[in-house]
Amino acid sequence: MSPQQPTHYEILSLPAPAPSSSSSDSALTPEALKKAYRKALLHHHPDKSPSPQTKTFFSIDQITTAFTVLSNPASRSKYDQELHRQATTTGNGRVLQTVDLDDMQYDEGKEVWWRGCRCGEERGFVVTVGDLEDGKGGMKREGGKWW
Repeated sequence: MSPQQPTHYEILSLPAPAPSSSSSDSALTPEALKKAYRKALLHHHPDKSPSPQTKTFFSIDQITTAFTVLSNPASRSKYDQELHRQATTTGNGRVLQTVDLDDMQYDEGKEVWWRGCRCGEERGFVVTVGDLEDGKGGMKREGGKWW
């Protein structure tokens, strides 16, 4: 699942679950999934589509994979967790920049690495020893948001 690829929910034109909701979302009953699956197959089939080709086209394989993953509660739960993880990594799932701690300033007293931000904040981005031990692997902006 890269940021450029559509989610299984988008492929089947289903609402994605909220990050805090469980995979047993009422909108994703087996009947609703089957209906969305059949509708997507007809909509994207070149011979069956009642409307001209839309701007987005999903292959039969993409539609089938989406249905297979979302129709199994265990695989859907795992998929939802991965979507949530990607969304919370940097807000949109992309790595903005890879940095080396050796390229940052280190404050031994506070056990933090820091570097300036283009906004002018001297310690705009901060990484603590605790962050590294927790395995967050991200950089916090002074305001607290992970980058």
